[in-house]
Amino acid sequence: MKEETYRAICALLTSQGFHHGYSSVEKEYTPLGFSEQTLLSILGQFYTRKMKQQHPFFSRNGMKEQFYREYQSLVSESSPTHSFEVLFELSVKYDICPVLFARLIVEMHIIRDKTVMNEEITSTILKKEIKESIRSPHTLNDPVLSRNVIICIMKDKLYGPISEAIKSSVGRQYERKLEKSLDSHNLCYLTEGDMRSLGCDKTPDVKFEIPIAVDGHVVNWIDSKASFGDPESHVLYIRDQFSSYCNRFGSGMVIYWFGLVDNLDNCDCPIILLDDFPARSRIQTIS
Repeated sequence: MKEETYRAICALLTSQGFHHGYSSVEKEYTPLGFSEQTLLSILGQFYTRKMKQQHPFFSRNGMKEQFYREYQSLVSESSPTHSFEVLFELSVKYDICPVLFARLIVEMHIIRDKTVMNEEITSTILKKEIKESIRSPHTLNDPVLSRNVIICIMKDKLYGPISEAIKSSVGRQYERKLEKSLDSHNLCYLTEGDMRSLGCDKTPDVKFEIPIAVDGHVVNWIDSKASFGDPESHVLYIRDQFSSYCNRFGSGMVIYWFGLVDNLDNCDCPIILLDDFPARSRIQTIS
């Protein structure tokens, strides 16, 4: 993908917000040949960065109290059926991912309950109860809030138990796809599990026992990313993962299965970037 196309998608998401922006992106860019997986990956990475930037503002006590009061007011004014959609609609209003917004409201609900019951509130206890409430919303003692949280979880494309389970499953699917490609080429390699059993901590998905070359580039390891390679995420991956792999194992290869921006800056890290496993004609092995 050309960088100007990627920037245009980000500009559309910025101007229209999380909930409405993706529909516009999908409508405009799907006819141009971009897959749903690619566009969803761009959406996810874009809003993950946005939520991290906005979190300090939204998580201030004053803001959380304001959100909670507004939620309670709207629930009391709504019909029984519509009251279950209030939390999601507020997340749309404030352009916050539904599950992250639900966490803020659940936190205030737990604090209120413990204050009324004169129970101890520590950060450890609070974090544990919030996590449990999002993972199992039916455990909440407020049935309306419970239903609201469930709807947020079901509608959130980025966060929450359902989204995280899907991401994990897709990641494993593409790791298996990589291993099948390697097996079909009769290449000898160690998996991440193999390397961890040998005592390695930071490991790529695959390390070759005998290096190969792809288009003349020596490849000692491969890391599989079931995501889109954008400039911001790529720089973080280099800092947190790829540079360590290069220092330990030598030059390598990264596959961004959902595509990548053209000419990403590798910051002098000796890696080759692809969006699929290379054809046999591009691979050279030692006989």
